[in-house]
Amino acid sequence: MPNSKFKLRALINRWEQQGRNHHDKFDYRGTLDEVSFHADLRYHEYAQFSAEGDFHARLWQWIGNLADEAQQRLLFQLLSKLLFIDRAQLRSLYKDAYRRIVTPWLCDDLFGPSAQLAADYASRVRDQLRRFALRSITPSFDFNEFLHVNDLIGLPKPIALGEDPIRARAQIPQVNSRTSGIVVLEDFVGTGHQAATVLKEVIAAAKQNCRMLFVPLVVLEDGADLIAREIAPVVFRPALVIPRSVGIPSSPEDGEPADVKAMRSLINVTGARVLERLSDEDDPPTNPFGYGGQGAMVVTSHNTPNNTLPLVHHRAPGWTPLFRRLHHSKDGL
Repeated sequence: MPNSKFKLRALINRWEQQGRNHHDKFDYRGTLDEVSFHADLRYHEYAQFSAEGDFHARLWQWIGNLADEAQQRLLFQLLSKLLFIDRAQLRSLYKDAYRRIVTPWLCDDLFGPSAQLAADYASRVRDQLRRFALRSITPSFDFNEFLHVNDLIGLPKPIALGEDPIRARAQIPQVNSRTSGIVVLEDFVGTGHQAATVLKEVIAAAKQNCRMLFVPLVVLEDGADLIAREIAPVVFRPALVIPRSVGIPSSPEDGEPADVKAMRSLINVTGARVLERLSDEDDPPTNPFGYGGQGAMVVTSHNTPNNTLPLVHHRAPGWTPLFRRLHHSKDGL
């Protein structure tokens, strides 16, 4: 709403002036310019609860959750850490996962440099991929989009394994003359615990000569570390690893910026309000730093991961979120 933009600009200009007088070096005006640019270009793609207002209206309400201006400024400063993954970036990750990761894993030992330059190389790669079962851990991975952007046709139907280990076992094919292995893809992995549990079922149910590859499009650094430790002999090659520094971890870390300590305090102080159950249908977070205490600041165009700070995504009786999350009963890979 134009009114929200006007009110935000007036507030930020006042904070900018106050900051000069009180040695606050944060660039309030530049941050608002940046998020406004991305709001017009990308944030409008956010699919959940779009009827609750545009980004600037939600931002004004989000800041207004707090009465104390010092806390409002800290909340606004969190936006400098926001990582929004839009639809175009997701499509690029689908392409990157297939072309940079899946294709070399399938074919490096089969095709030499001359074959890779041949006119029929793409079709030969597809023929090789037909020998592998395509799986995801959750249904949120958009196989239709993955197949479309990579021009993949005639493949066996991809299937979501599901987060229930018993159900996952039933979706694991046995290696035979027509099936050489399994490629598991996933859109987002946070702590890695649930993903590792399901992948261990894949390992246990598959035969020893089954080749297996796990490719999450996006994974938090802690989740990547856990999966790398726990899922051998599955080959683990993520498309994008988000470092711990993108967010506010629940525990202090050596060398962290001074403002992170203040933001952590704000998250703890507002935790009771943010985590309060909205209704009987609500499945509220239990940790003010998100599932697993990750403290992430990641939002994707289709939803907000539950590893992201709840003050960003959870609607409570006394809290209006910035990117309201559509929650599920079981998640937090």
